[in-house]
Formats: sequence, C-alpha cells, structure tokens
Amino acid sequence: MIARYIAAACAAALLSGCVVVRKDVTVSSFGTPPAGLDDVQTATIGNGFGTVTLVTGFDDADSVDAYASLLTSATGSPLPGSDVTYLGVYEVLVVDDIRYIVNLVGPDYLRGTSYSDSGTLALTADVSTNRLMGTDGTFSVLGIVTGSDLSGTVVYDGQSGRLDGRLFAEGGIAAFHGNDDSRVFAGGLTMVEDP
Repeated sequence: MIARYIAAACAAALLSGCVVVRKDVTVSSFGTPPAGLDDVQTATIGNGFGTVTLVTGFDDADSVDAYASLLTSATGSPLPGSDVTYLGVYEVLVVDDIRYIVNLVGPDYLRGTSYSDSGTLALTADVSTNRLMGTDGTFSVLGIVTGSDLSGTVVYDGQSGRLDGRLFAEGGIAAFHGNDDSRVFAGGLTMVEDP
C-alpha cells in the first residue's frame, strides 16, 4: 500500500525509479544472520579469549542487515583492585547510504555502499566505577563491567550501538552493532593488557 502511494508520487518525476528513505529497512543484532543474504561481506576478529564473526548483507528488498556473533573460548583473571589499561583493536563492517528504490518497471530494491574499517585505541577499566572507556576519535567505547561480563554502548563514526563481551585482567573480547535509517554496522573488539 505504501509503495503504491510512493510509486504514484515518483511517476511524475522519474519513469525508471524513485529513491525513498524508509525507517524500517535496517537491522542490526548480536547472533547469526538469516540464510539467503545477498551482497554479503564477512570478517572475523579474535584473540585468545574468543572470536567475533561479522556479517552484513541485503535481505532482498526487505532489509539491510548487520550481525556480530561472539564465541568466547577462554577465561582469565578477575580485574584487580586498581585500574587496568588495554590496547584495543577493532574491525567493523558497514553498509552506508542505504536507499530504498521504488522501481516502476520491476521489483523494488535496496542499495547501499559496503565497506570495512579498523583501528586501535587505548581503553581503561576504571574499577571504582566498573566502567571501560576509550576512544580513537572515530570509535568510542563506554562499557559496564560486571564480574567478567562486559556490556554497554559504542559510538562508531557518530552512530551509537550496543556492546557485549568479556573482560579480564589480561584482556578481553567484545562484539558490537548498530543501525539507523541509512546505515548499519557490525564490529568486533579485541583487548590486551597494556602495562
């Protein structure tokens, strides 16, 4: 029904199609993506504490998806009574400039620009507040540490997302993801103590 109204509005301007911003076409999540995604990009990042598998792709004309799947494999020592500094390495897969195309001569479709990014940052676990914080200007982490569990938020290139992982005195690993109307991202973060 919505597509019919949009198509009628576009017909006067373009005969081949019309670009529409829809608020319901981006999905990001922790876990495994559904089967059948098109234009898939994948990456894996890991260390001795586990692995994060990243996937982005197009689910026909329904959605553009980003998934970060965390598999932990080892444990470490609890955080000590004083702050700990880590060197973090992150990788992120992005689909940006997502557009829903109402095609007047065929099926509607989604279009976007896929790319990857990576970087390093210093992170500090503040044991008095149970927070993990760090930024490199493009990527920021504000984590909450509960025992060895890590949760919280990230900001990648101005867009906020969710964080989930594990943190120990020696290092840790985390997955993150986020989406808005025109971009999705999925990423992984490895950490090693930086004495």
